[in-house]
Amino acid sequence: MKGTFILSFQLSGWVGRSIVIILFLISIYSWAIIFKKFFLFRRARRATKRFLSLFSGDGADFFEVLKEKRRLGRFVHSPLFSSYRKGCQVLSSTAGEKEKKISSWQIEDIKSVLEKTANGELSHLEGSLSFLATATTLSPFLGLLGTVWGILRAFLSMGLEGSAGIETVAPGIAEALITTVAGLLVAIPALVAYNYFINYLKNFANDLESFNSEFIYSVKRNYLKT
Repeated sequence: MKGTFILSFQLSGWVGRSIVIILFLISIYSWAIIFKKFFLFRRARRATKRFLSLFSGDGADFFEVLKEKRRLGRFVHSPLFSSYRKGCQVLSSTAGEKEKKISSWQIEDIKSVLEKTANGELSHLEGSLSFLATATTLSPFLGLLGTVWGILRAFLSMGLEGSAGIETVAPGIAEALITTVAGLLVAIPALVAYNYFINYLKNFANDLESFNSEFIYSVKRNYLKT
């Protein structure tokens, strides 16, 4: 397989080689994003599980998790913890840790802060995924361009040489096939990874929405001025 690919590359013209090189560079960057996102999402998921195992949300001591300073480093990569910490900061500045009297509009401010924090966390997780989507769409078209160019080159060679011998059409056919294969080899992993990460991102979005709703409910139950 490796020898076939190299031989096809050597038989290709400058257009086919240029397309293969471009696809190779796209592939390298795509795999770099895939590995980076895989470890980023896994780290965020693990940190979230640790955080949720400690956070009760019943409001008995709303700042309990933040008081566990030795353990905060285990949660810093969790989007939910970031939302919780920001919410607690706003809650502490408006009500204090002991004073349980805040108005409904102050709760709306906390809700707004939670939503902004959640959007920021999701944007951070989503970063660079658009490149995978672009690679998924662009790579097959680059491969198709190489295919059409290779076939055109094969027919032109046949016309110029006046024969359809293998030595005449081989370079064009090789160029057509190698660009098609290269395009698919880039697009398929990028597509699988993109769908996997988008699904993961949707789960995080749902978790953040549920957590923020629970947070606001607890604030209303324990801090709302009656």
